[in-house]
Amino acid sequence: MIYIQGFHHLLRRSSLQVRLTLHRTMATRTNATVTHLSKHLELHQYHPDTIDSGEPRPTVVFLPWMNATQAHANHYRELYAVRGFNVLTVWGSLSYFLWPQWAMPLATELADYLEMQTRGPLVVHSMSVGAYLYAVTLTLIADNPDKYGSLGSRVKGHVYDSIVIGTLEEMARGVSIIVAPKSAMLQQAIRRSCLLYFAATKQHTVVPYNRFIDVVHNSPFKTPKLCFHSYNDVLCLPEAMERMIHHWKDEYDLDITSKMWQNSPHASHLRTDPQTYNRLLNDFLKKVGLDNISLQLSSKL
Repeated sequence: MIYIQGFHHLLRRSSLQVRLTLHRTMATRTNATVTHLSKHLELHQYHPDTIDSGEPRPTVVFLPWMNATQAHANHYRELYAVRGFNVLTVWGSLSYFLWPQWAMPLATELADYLEMQTRGPLVVHSMSVGAYLYAVTLTLIADNPDKYGSLGSRVKGHVYDSIVIGTLEEMARGVSIIVAPKSAMLQQAIRRSCLLYFAATKQHTVVPYNRFIDVVHNSPFKTPKLCFHSYNDVLCLPEAMERMIHHWKDEYDLDITSKMWQNSPHASHLRTDPQTYNRLLNDFLKKVGLDNISLQLSSKL
């Protein structure tokens, strides 16, 4: 009972953090028309819907890390704004990880929006637990190929930055660090609670987790991928990341670019080494044919 009560408190706390994040506004250096499509989806339009040739403008689907603020998200949005993209930000909650069924409405909303409300090329940029939300969405898309058929030709590439990956024990440790980043004692208690919780809810948590991981490994979108991670990241274990990269290369012969820093905090590689991050992103967008897009920015950086 104590563990269940503790998880109820954790779920309420994470939901509150997301609500606060969604309603916090920060000025960007690049003007944008911001549309709050729902509590999950937020569209930043920096450019007209079409480029000079009349073709639909590409959109980045950005899934930030948990508890990211608008100020954090703006750094990544502007990476793409100055390269000619509009950005769709997907906000989630830690509760969606702890009870996967709660993530399905978000996954359905995102997949439906991409299929019915977008026309141009798509790039997915997911970070930390944001990659979990994308995995849930990928599973829905994989299970409904007729409904989401156009996405197969429009998703051009994936950027995976500091994604939470590893065993169940490692995921429990990751949750504990997210919830209590400054308290080793509380982290230990949360990790134990997570493992007990997973054992008690295996059919509703562990089984879906395994399916989500399998879908990421064998994604219906066989695109080039750009992966950022670091040797000292306890949430994105380098050996687990390397196993997935080798699987993509060996099984599907995918074009994978991987950068691993020796010492860079979780989800902070852009801040650690902005020059390398920008250079690799430029090379990646060139590789997928989205590096030469007319800007028509409403204001310059």
